[in-house]
Amino acid sequence: MRFVVIVFLLAIVGLSAFFVYRMYRNNSSAQESNLNENISPSENPSAEMTLQGTYICLPHKDTSGPQTLECAFGLQTSEGNFALDTSPLAQDVMVDFPIGELIQVTGFVTPLERLSPDSPQRKYDIAGTVVVTSISSLSNNSDNSLLQPTASTTTSISNITFTPPNDFGLAVSQDQILIDSAVPPCDQSFNYCLYYNGTNYKNTHFESAGIRIENRTDLETTQSCLLTQPQGFANLSPSVQNYGDYETSVFAPVRFASTSQSSRGKLYRLAREGSCWEFETRVGITRFEDFPQGIIEPFTNEDLVEIESKLDSIMRNIHFVDSTNAIFTV
Repeated sequence: MRFVVIVFLLAIVGLSAFFVYRMYRNNSSAQESNLNENISPSENPSAEMTLQGTYICLPHKDTSGPQTLECAFGLQTSEGNFALDTSPLAQDVMVDFPIGELIQVTGFVTPLERLSPDSPQRKYDIAGTVVVTSISSLSNNSDNSLLQPTASTTTSISNITFTPPNDFGLAVSQDQILIDSAVPPCDQSFNYCLYYNGTNYKNTHFESAGIRIENRTDLETTQSCLLTQPQGFANLSPSVQNYGDYETSVFAPVRFASTSQSSRGKLYRLAREGSCWEFETRVGITRFEDFPQGIIEPFTNEDLVEIESKLDSIMRNIHFVDSTNAIFTV
């Protein structure tokens, strides 16, 4: 009799445990379902979701050392920047948008903290990565329809390196140029802009100094890359050099002037393996006579020589990563 009672009690305990377990699982599933109704990249890692933002060239975290000439495309959102993954899953859906385009991206998001410590994406200022499954423009398509996909786009010559000095900033878009000047250090179109952000000439009529770096995809042949005149010019004679596996040209002087501002510099081009890269140095000033007497100091010829020497020094330190030889003769 005692044995029957014990068996009966064990059966009751077992059934109770089973029903408690079922209730726990159902409650957990309901909570998970509710959480997934409003997911974000930080709350649900590696989840497929849709993000909206601006198509950007991702900024590097560290701009103090050597930099490679590469544009890693990304998405700028209210939650941070996201690298757009061009892995085989995404190869068929990547689209060549202009930088600054408002876009919508659907894909699998992985937050930064879930990336492996040696992930190459960690060198960029990002909140995570997106393996893209679809991408569309919000700027020019009122129905937000998917654009026709093309091959994956990566603008890079990653075997070229340069080192910004401590008193120069590095920007990959206009809104990253953190100085206010009447003469911009770089024209609107660039992949990189190295700009002087020091204070040596703060109380003079100096405006800006910089180096604009642009991938000239419109110059498709070596001849057009080396010989096409800078915009606004017609009769400059370039100095052309052939180094075997690459060629360069230099147009100088490149001057612009208005009634109140002026600039001068040089324009360099590099033709290599079907690519054309353009580097333009510039120093901009405002007319000293336009300021009330005694308000500012003059930006002297010695000052001009000094800042141009800084630009020349940067140009002399642009080289291939497997060589210490300067690409350009400056």
